[in-house]
Amino acid sequence: MTKSPLVNSVRTPSALLLIALEFTSLVRFLAEGGATSRTIQRSRFPVVFAAYGICALIIALDLKSAKRFLEKPVVRWAFAALILFTWGMLVRVFNAPAGIDDYDLFRLFGLRVNAIGFLRCCTMIFDDPGVLQITKRAVVVATLVGVVLNIYDFMLPGTFTSYTGRAAGLYGNPNVSGISLVLGCAIGLSAMRRRRWQEAFVLVSFIGVLLTFSRESILAFGCVVLGASLAGQLSLRRMAVAVGVGAALFVTFNIGHSLLGEKIVSSELWPRLTSQFLSDSSATGRIQIAEKTLDAFEAAPLLGQGFETTRYWTEFQGSHNFFLSLLADHGIIGILLIPALLLSIGRRSWDFYAFAAVFLVWCLFSHNVFDEASALISLAIEAVESHTSQVAYDPKAAASRPKAASLFYGRT
Repeated sequence: MTKSPLVNSVRTPSALLLIALEFTSLVRFLAEGGATSRTIQRSRFPVVFAAYGICALIIALDLKSAKRFLEKPVVRWAFAALILFTWGMLVRVFNAPAGIDDYDLFRLFGLRVNAIGFLRCCTMIFDDPGVLQITKRAVVVATLVGVVLNIYDFMLPGTFTSYTGRAAGLYGNPNVSGISLVLGCAIGLSAMRRRRWQEAFVLVSFIGVLLTFSRESILAFGCVVLGASLAGQLSLRRMAVAVGVGAALFVTFNIGHSLLGEKIVSSELWPRLTSQFLSDSSATGRIQIAEKTLDAFEAAPLLGQGFETTRYWTEFQGSHNFFLSLLADHGIIGILLIPALLLSIGRRSWDFYAFAAVFLVWCLFSHNVFDEASALISLAIEAVESHTSQVAYDPKAAASRPKAASLFYGRT
């Protein structure tokens, strides 16, 4: 691992800028005009393209960094993914949907290639233990800022987006906002050393996630809490007390009826999290899309239908399930892409298991996983973490943990 102060003087500010501008989705928000009605949009990729130049500068300052970069399993996965996507694009070229412009046909492929390239750039920029720790602390700050913006967006609907009753902040979409906060919470917990700070961070993050009314995000957040609790990082007793106090205040001050009375929360949103969790119109529509996507896979189980099959459907906007999309696009081999990605960045640590569970849940509910900078940055952080740190096995510390925690710690 490089110890060059000159190289790290490039990596550190670059990493902080990536978190501030891309993990928070600030660049995309400004480029797309937020909640305004601006018809002319600017490019949202200047920071991404700048990252390529930063990586070239790092290699020029430290030639050995290129060798270390190529040795990382996630980089080899990226090359394999590009081959798979290219093959899918070749299949798509000979099976082009009717009425699709050539620009639209190749634009989606270019965006996917750029996403893989950005993932590799972030991996190189974060590739130093000191830089990695600073980056993870920056993620904590970005997550807290995201919570504050979600609260503001919830109380003053239309501030950032056109959604009413669901907070989205700068991310523009409640589901993306929620899952980005969950990823930030999973990564940020391992950057904190004091348990009470961790518990406070979890509770604050949960507020931001809850205000999105995103079912996938709430399920994913439960994975983080469960993993941290089993690993002994969170006190279930204190967490339960805090939740109980919050619920008591909610009932005492009749907050639910107040929010509905002020029309801050639509009456259709509460059932999303309770009685109609899996039976409302949104859930029913996703089931129908899943069935059609499976039909597309069954029609071409070996080679697939071609790159981004579901994006060209006119009656649906994607499959809302990345696993099904990969099956339809690339056949049976497509289902192996995400497990291979997690294996390439895996390590025996509770925070990685929590992150992996969050990522898998997100893939089950969204086909836009590689379109979000927060996901790519999070994957890069986990990839570098697996090579720069190991969880030490301390017999005294292990004795004080719950028995289940032994599943989350490795011996070194």
